[in-house]
Amino acid sequence: MELEDVYLNQKILNRKILNSIGIEKGLKDDIDNKKTQRDALVLELVDLQQ
Repeated sequence: MELEDVYLNQKILNRKILNSIGIEKGLKDDIDNKKTQRDALVLELVDLQQ
């Protein structure tokens, strides 16, 4: 019974770790998208100033 509990806890921890990694990847993608939007706005602003 104890070994089953350890195995179950390990599965739960593994799932939580994978979920955290997925969330981190999503946040990094969001940051990259925002940087791309910012760069596009900067270029547009430069064009408007000329």
